[in-house]
Amino acid sequence: MTPGTGSTSSVPAPVLTPRLVPVPTRAVTPVPTDARSVRFEAWGEPGATIEITVSDSRHTRYVLPARRGPIAFDLALPTPGTPSDFFVVQVRAPANLGGASRGEVACRVLVGGVVVRSQQGHGSAVCQLSPYYDVRRR
Repeated sequence: MTPGTGSTSSVPAPVLTPRLVPVPTRAVTPVPTDARSVRFEAWGEPGATIEITVSDSRHTRYVLPARRGPIAFDLALPTPGTPSDFFVVQVRAPANLGGASRGEVACRVLVGGVVVRSQQGHGSAVCQLSPYYDVRRR
């Protein structure tokens, strides 16, 4: 902007070309195999209400009351772990009164501060963890 003239520069903004980057198949930071708990985090658009359902391989189901995010909670890893153990966390953005406009939501799973899973979506996202394969056998 030239001082006192109110005009802007005619220099065009640089063009950025997105580039796909291969996603690593393993966590970049080593996952600690001696971890005793797992942290789940969930959030939605700023100010949005989210609903969270947690299920596990022992047929336990937790439904957290709808609330504004972000939300974080820790669950103990089963000991000893078996190949059939799992946790599933589903995050939903409830529809508004008109039945439309479900917002963006996201979740992630951390073990020892290392992100091992993450997902985002419009209206819902699901993050899963197999303690045996995702933590103990690394």
